[in-house]
Amino acid sequence: MPLDTKSKSQPGRTSFHDILHKVFLDARQNMHLARKAEGTAEWTVKQRAQARNNAYAAHSFLFQMAQKGELSASLFKDLNDLETNLHELNAELIEAEATFGIAKQKYASRVASYQQAKANCEGAGCQQSHYVADYLPETSKEYHKARKAAKEQHQEGWRQESEARKRRNDENAQQKDRSRQSRPEGSKPPGEGQDSWSRSGSRQDEPSSGTRRKRPHPTSPEKPIPKPPTYREWISTAEEAFRDYTSLSSFPSPPARVCSKPSCKSETRVLAACACNIRQGLNHLTVTELKAFRLLFHPDRFSKCHADLIEGFKRQASAVFVVLNAMYNERK
Repeated sequence: MPLDTKSKSQPGRTSFHDILHKVFLDARQNMHLARKAEGTAEWTVKQRAQARNNAYAAHSFLFQMAQKGELSASLFKDLNDLETNLHELNAELIEAEATFGIAKQKYASRVASYQQAKANCEGAGCQQSHYVADYLPETSKEYHKARKAAKEQHQEGWRQESEARKRRNDENAQQKDRSRQSRPEGSKPPGEGQDSWSRSGSRQDEPSSGTRRKRPHPTSPEKPIPKPPTYREWISTAEEAFRDYTSLSSFPSPPARVCSKPSCKSETRVLAACACNIRQGLNHLTVTELKAFRLLFHPDRFSKCHADLIEGFKRQASAVFVVLNAMYNERK
């Protein structure tokens, strides 16, 4: 029996036209919401791309100053912070672009559903209005001004902090120069030659005829980094080794344990530790700790190492970075 779309509904019941029009209204609202989500995602992509470009420009300027020898010691920390920030901004931009792509597909799907619902409603002879009104409010100018002011305030605070750190370093250097000039000629600085101790704990005077042995620096190229027995010690070892990538002579490999997975036994790896070892050893880290620790193993950072070691270090660091990045994305 064919459906009679022209028949009237009984009192107290919803008519066929009312049901079709309700579907049309829902489809129209979903289309507007999807359009708003797409616009928000597009705006986020533009903002993050601009932030990434600004960070690139600042990093390029500081890097050129460092190569010319014009960068003071106080700004080297700013340069390292910018390098870390660039990796984070790149990851945020990739995530925003993926969200924008999904929003575009969802909006296209909502438009198709709306057009189909409108055609069904009008084809059934619905007499209600099918006008498409964009009723979603636009972002006000005051909102954009507030965001711009907050961004400028953040940049100004960063600039003032950098200048204050530079002044403190300059004052410390001047104080050391004055102290050095005020000492009598031939005298040693306080504490120099007084770090030898007896077994009982009392300080012994260093013989005038003897020579002091220089203690090797913990990150000296002549001393290879020892392999720690536990992952907690490996974290400390890696953080200490990566304070200066230019002096890195050996890669701090994560501890390896026997894995029962057949895939781990058969695969060829650049490290002795498999992905299961790294996951189990770093499972205690929080999301914030994972976010910071994974950036230490970003392959781009090892471009500062010795030319003969760059490729090998990058392969080893990439093996660790892939696992840490996957763990971070799973938890965030």
